[in-house]
Amino acid sequence: MKNVMAYLLYIILRILGWSYRFKFVGRENLVLAKNNENNKTNNYIVACWHEHMVGALLSHLGQLFCLMASLSKDGEWAAKVIKKMGYIAVRGSSSKRGGAARNEMLESVLKGTCAAITIDGPKGPRRVCRAGVVDIAMKSAVPIIPLVIASNHQYIFKKSWDQFKLPLPFSKIIVYYDKPIYIPSKISEEEFTNYLKEVDKALLRAEEKSLRLS
Repeated sequence: MKNVMAYLLYIILRILGWSYRFKFVGRENLVLAKNNENNKTNNYIVACWHEHMVGALLSHLGQLFCLMASLSKDGEWAAKVIKKMGYIAVRGSSSKRGGAARNEMLESVLKGTCAAITIDGPKGPRRVCRAGVVDIAMKSAVPIIPLVIASNHQYIFKKSWDQFKLPLPFSKIIVYYDKPIYIPSKISEEEFTNYLKEVDKALLRAEEKSLRLS
């Protein structure tokens, strides 16, 4: 039954995706990230908010990404759908099996696969970057690409912790890539915290720019 429900959810999302009109902005930043002299694997790590998950997933179909899904029941559904979309799903969270899941993602990144991380997932606080994305970027020497989704028509789940956003059918969606963030391999705890704040600021800056275009 779970597989059937996951398949139905996948079909619904694919139908929505076919109706969306995506406009990609900042793709030159992906080229910068891949061609950085310290980036030996020519890939990048996308950092986005949990609330933008639907738009982020549907705008990158056909591209190989490694994503993390929590060990919760919702995470189980998410992992099944993620796999049906052609992505690699790693199960884990900040509270359960976080270290092991992070290492799996790191191994995938070191092999040249791009990764995508909802920096405030799976339970928040909303729009506050957690350690995972900076830790993986630091250990892999792979740049972080801040990503935001802006839709001209969307439904907001106001009672959810993240104010989850579902673009409505036939929406115009801006997929905005901000400038790469490079994390040195050796940094202090204070510098690590500052990079977390830098990711937060970059996403807020990208959102402001993207909303002008939507």
